[in-house]
Amino acid sequence: MLSRLIRSRRPWLAQVGITSGSMAAALVVTHVFWRFFQYTPFVPGFAAVFLSSRFGGRQAGFLAVFIGVVGYTLVPLALPPEGFIRFLIGFVVVSGSFGWLVARRYEIEADLRASQEHLKAVISSLPIVLWGIGRDGRVTFAEGNGLDVLELKPRELVGRSVFELYDGVPDIIANTRRVLAGETFTAAVTLGEVAVETWHSPLRDDQGAITGAIGVSLDISARRAAEQVVIRSERRLQTIIDAEPACVKVVSLEGRLLEINRAGLAMLAAQDASQVVGRHVTDIVHPDDRSRYLEMHRAASAGTPRRWEFRIIALDGRERWVDSHIVPFDTAINGGESQRVVLGVTSDITERKQLEQQLQGAQHMEAVGRLAGGVAHDFNNLLTAISGFTELVLLTLDETDSRRADLREVQKAAERAEVLTRQLLAFSRRQVLLPKVLNLNTLVGEIEKLLFRTIGEDIELVLALDPKLQHVRADRNQLEQVLINLAVNARDAMPAGGQLRFATETVDVDQASMQWLARMPPGRYVRLTVSDTGIGMSDEVRLHVFEPFFTTKDIDKGTGLGLATVYGIVKQSGGFIWVSSEIGRGTAFEIYLPAVHDPAEPLVRAELSPPLPGGSETLLLAEDDTAVRRLACTSLRQYGYTVLEARDGADALQIARSDRQRDIHLLVTDVVMPGLSGRELAMQLVTERPEMRVLYTSGYAEPMEQGLERNVPLLAKPFLPQDLIQQVRKILDDPAPAATAAHVIAPS
Repeated sequence: MLSRLIRSRRPWLAQVGITSGSMAAALVVTHVFWRFFQYTPFVPGFAAVFLSSRFGGRQAGFLAVFIGVVGYTLVPLALPPEGFIRFLIGFVVVSGSFGWLVARRYEIEADLRASQEHLKAVISSLPIVLWGIGRDGRVTFAEGNGLDVLELKPRELVGRSVFELYDGVPDIIANTRRVLAGETFTAAVTLGEVAVETWHSPLRDDQGAITGAIGVSLDISARRAAEQVVIRSERRLQTIIDAEPACVKVVSLEGRLLEINRAGLAMLAAQDASQVVGRHVTDIVHPDDRSRYLEMHRAASAGTPRRWEFRIIALDGRERWVDSHIVPFDTAINGGESQRVVLGVTSDITERKQLEQQLQGAQHMEAVGRLAGGVAHDFNNLLTAISGFTELVLLTLDETDSRRADLREVQKAAERAEVLTRQLLAFSRRQVLLPKVLNLNTLVGEIEKLLFRTIGEDIELVLALDPKLQHVRADRNQLEQVLINLAVNARDAMPAGGQLRFATETVDVDQASMQWLARMPPGRYVRLTVSDTGIGMSDEVRLHVFEPFFTTKDIDKGTGLGLATVYGIVKQSGGFIWVSSEIGRGTAFEIYLPAVHDPAEPLVRAELSPPLPGGSETLLLAEDDTAVRRLACTSLRQYGYTVLEARDGADALQIARSDRQRDIHLLVTDVVMPGLSGRELAMQLVTERPEMRVLYTSGYAEPMEQGLERNVPLLAKPFLPQDLIQQVRKILDDPAPAATAAHVIAPS
């Protein structure tokens, strides 16, 4: 110990805890008392120790005891040695003990004062108000920098009752009563423009009785303003999300729906969020798409955004196609802790899918139509030869010849095949049409009796015809075929009877309607709706209903060409047809034909012209099919015509140019031939021989597709010999100039 004191650079008295101040105080007090009160040696020493301890602390008290002992030793007292020693011991023990106690109290008081001052300084520097009230509600203290915000001073509050100070603020009065009733809580009130949040806690004595309360008040005006900004931002964001036409949803990693906007509720046919929130999303996903959905959801949960299309089943049972884009992100749900969720933006693409199906169906029908038209063209050539040569053979046989019956059967078979060919041509939109302006109401009324006979007595026929219906331009016979075919289809769909309804209406199709009616130009249309209450059809059947030879009937109940014929006639007439159906609830066909303002033409059926005599003119026949060419040549020569036979267009051109002095009165040419087409052949020959007339033949009986005018002379295949003879004679006897009889459209 002594060595440490010697080696230390600090004064040794300071190292043992004696300060210069305490030592000076002890010397002064001891000297004074020793100098003037020697006659009472114990009292001055004790007093010196007491005062030194009170004002100088333990160090000063102990130093006073030491000085007293030294003083008593240097200035002997009139005491015996034993008494003197007892006196010193008693002095040291009594004065030292009492001095220590006095010094300790002094130190405690000093520490307490220092702590109070420090706490007061801390509280004064904080933006809070620390306050206390008594049992009667009077303020006992109030400290803190927060008083400056309220423009208050502690002296303005201490001693005054809260019930008087804030009589006009019911919230503060109520909160004071609550805390004095023993409740600990936090509440916020507004004082003018200042928002204050206060923690309240009651004070209790040892027996638990409430003696008052304390509280800590904090100015939360800035925080509340920030909260209001956040609230307004959230409301604005929620408004934007609710206005979003797509479904915006939040899904947990487990796949449960946490939040969804209004568009999502509408998509799911939910009246309230409680109907869907909390449910597993796979509950509304189509069963066939659930495994794929879960795979995509797991990928998004792992951090990889995903987008794909799938089907859902709404609460009302409807199936819808949706396009969903999902991404992972971290957020707090309902004010809780932040967690990883999956955000999804889902759009209803049911209409787009329907349009895609319609487009694919139209493309498919177009391809099938081209195939059917090609087959019908080749088949027409065969039927022309079969029917024509059969007719020629019949002309050579006597009425009593037994072979005539066999040939008649061949003719009947050819006629049935011709009907099928016409249906294929109707589907492929390549049949001959004689369009006229007509009123659909009149047409429906004229065939009403025929419809009654077609559908039977157990089916009710209802006509809902618009009396102000506009006219259309179409082939009357073909539209009759459309009505009959649709009636037959409806009859077969109602084996137990039902209702068949024909309705007409003039409608305007705008841009909005085009979203439902794919590829249909806007404008005014006449709509014919044929609906039944039959068994209906599935979506799979509906997609194929217009395909040729597609049928759900028994093998002996139909050819599968009825609705295909309807489709072809409507399309060739410039119209559109749509079908809607539901199992058990019937089917409806809607036909849209462009409306026209021209007056209706009389509905008179064309009568066949009587047979015409032959002639002696020279004809140039260009036909690439050998059988048809032989039939035509034979028939024409039998009626006296001179026929120059050519196997194709190039051969016909060579024959015509080989003898320019020979007159050729009529060119009979097939429209479609390899190499030089009939149109190109006619253009060249008419230029060289202006007096020559032209008759076209074709298995494709729509002249516009071959670059010909609609009213050009055209003989459709298959044809009988007399049909060819009549048409040839009619053209040769036409008084119109020969150059206009060709009706060839010049190339652009």
